[in-house]
Amino acid sequence: MATISDLSCDLVEEILIRVPITCLRAVRSTCKRWNALSKSRLLYKEKADEQFLGFMIKNSKLCSLRFDVHEEFTVKDVLGLSNNEVEISKVLVCDGLLLCVTVGYSYEYRLMLWNPYLGQTRWIQPRIRREPYSRSDLYALGYDKSPNRNHKILRCCYRSKECEIYDIKSDSWRTLGDVVTLHWGWGWGGAYFFHRLSASLKGNTYFLDHDRDDQMYTTFLVCFDFTTERFGELLPLPWSKRPLNSMVTPISCFREEKLAVLSMAKYMPGVGIWVTTKIEPNELLWSKFFDINLEAIPCSDCFGARSFFIDEEKKRVVVFSYASVTNTKSKKVYYNAANIIGENDFFKTVDLGGNNNTSHYSFYPVVCSNSYVPSLVQIKQKNEREEEEEEAALVLLAI
Repeated sequence: MATISDLSCDLVEEILIRVPITCLRAVRSTCKRWNALSKSRLLYKEKADEQFLGFMIKNSKLCSLRFDVHEEFTVKDVLGLSNNEVEISKVLVCDGLLLCVTVGYSYEYRLMLWNPYLGQTRWIQPRIRREPYSRSDLYALGYDKSPNRNHKILRCCYRSKECEIYDIKSDSWRTLGDVVTLHWGWGWGGAYFFHRLSASLKGNTYFLDHDRDDQMYTTFLVCFDFTTERFGELLPLPWSKRPLNSMVTPISCFREEKLAVLSMAKYMPGVGIWVTTKIEPNELLWSKFFDINLEAIPCSDCFGARSFFIDEEKKRVVVFSYASVTNTKSKKVYYNAANIIGENDFFKTVDLGGNNNTSHYSFYPVVCSNSYVPSLVQIKQKNEREEEEEEAALVLLAI
């Protein structure tokens, strides 16, 4: 009688391609051969061109978002907390790891690190218990350029005005002291919304920043280098000043080696997609990649773009935003939308589903840039008791 070990490599590869990332943990335990093939799958990225995999927050749950070559979207829950009073409010992705910021009924914020491929999770306690995480804290997930690639978490504390680094391997926090200089033009509180828009590239994180001048603001990027553990110089965008009422500029990654920015501000130069031709922590050069005709986009002035990714083959960009409709009770209902923009004035909108969390809707974009690639990075578990408590608190659902 034939067994799964007798299946051809081509057939096993075809099976693995169709298996959701969060289910690969069970697949790897099937047999040694399947385990080896699932790991080798991480080395190949050609399949990422056939479909995009990202994550989004919908109704306070983390969902997977698949987008294939036929421009069809699939949204399914992948991670939720068993306690209905706990919400997932923000997610950061870097090198196959996800950093989830959760908030409880009493506005108690917590950090959880998750490797979907390995099925490992870990709750991260604040450095000082009496100084809990805050809604206005700023976070970044990255890694240094050491041979072992040490993964770290940056926390900029709103209350203490200090910056801290969490080392995942050593399971420890430490302060950065005076080595960090913040350039944030509106201060810690006023710039809160803008600094939540960031992109991770090659281990470093690039934050959107700005400086206000009368009715205009100057927008730029600031890089946090996880190797030197310092913020870099102010980096220019392709344009200079923008009106205060113009749209916020989303940041994304392109080909896993470049940054990309989206400009959709009416009556201003530079509308379209720009990508970097040179990128260093202290230097950026830009080139126009894609023009956008705003006249072909309905209600582009209220588009509310929060994140996007580029389909290079079809010369299209998928812009994720929040939209709203007024129901029969004259109350606004918010929902997630994917807006596909292409050449020759192509435009298409896809409703990705409702979002009941109307108080937070404008702050949390879809988590995407390049298609998500699984990681073999181990998340160190503290002890068996804590591991059991964490697993009991989580409900992992198949994509």
